[in-house]
Amino acid sequence: MKHIFLTSMTAAVCSALTASALDATSAQVTLDAKQAPKIERVAMPSAATFGSVKPMSAAPEVPWQVVNIPVVVKGKATKRADDKQPPMPHFVNELTIKAYVLIDSDANKGKPVLLSKEITYVDVPLKPKSGTAENEMCVALFIAPSSAVKLNEKTKGDLKLNHVQAVAVEASFKGNNCMNSKEPCFEVYDNKIKNNLKNKWWLGNIGSAGAVACSVAETPFAAYVGNVYPQVATTSAGSSAPSTSATTDGEYTPSISTPATTDEATTTTTTPAGDTTATAGDDSSATSTETADDSSTRRGSKNKKTRKRSR
Repeated sequence: MKHIFLTSMTAAVCSALTASALDATSAQVTLDAKQAPKIERVAMPSAATFGSVKPMSAAPEVPWQVVNIPVVVKGKATKRADDKQPPMPHFVNELTIKAYVLIDSDANKGKPVLLSKEITYVDVPLKPKSGTAENEMCVALFIAPSSAVKLNEKTKGDLKLNHVQAVAVEASFKGNNCMNSKEPCFEVYDNKIKNNLKNKWWLGNIGSAGAVACSVAETPFAAYVGNVYPQVATTSAGSSAPSTSATTDGEYTPSISTPATTDEATTTTTTPAGDTTATAGDDSSATSTETADDSSTRRGSKNKKTRKRSR
């Protein structure tokens, strides 16, 4: 009886902890980039910080650069039976956002260049208010020095003279689209190209000039931006996945190889009921053959003994 009582108490405590979780059960993302995001430089320590080592002669001198796309995240929690009103969630435990940035560049024959990155965030913080819980955050697309040179070779990778022509955002929560359907998921800032862009232009065949966008987890700044951006899932950076393969647009697709189980590795042959007689016949014939061979061997040995006696 004591064991049963303790088990029931443990179950009650666990269910209470689960019920009081502060995670949202639904989420919504709205693009909040009415003004064009800027391409900004990210400060890096000088070479003197690393002692007597000198920079590589062929390394680009331009620093890392970043494009911050502002969005608004809202979360809701399901009302429980003992609640007078739905609780206010404090976190969206997992949120996947794919951001697209259209940049004017001299690398793509004068045509715009499209950079994209899919990022999965963990525990996006919310600010509980009366009736809702939301927060503003920025989806950051970082551009490495080598990619910056590819985007603007004339200025040796300095993108401050370039500008963002358009942005688009897609978001999903627990595998379902969670973009605000009442608001546009894209903004176009350059009137010169507005009429030339097709519907859902971010999904079209726009080149990237070999440049790749990175999440903050893939940069040297990951350890210093804890209160600037939400935490990025490590699999988004391709670091904790068992196996990753890079695709042409700079994203990583986990490819997990599962070893064969005992049932899969062992091949089992089932004999139909109608073949039972044939199988038994095969076995008996094999047995009779072995018996005949044994008897002939015995006869041969007896003949040898008879010959020796006669001599």
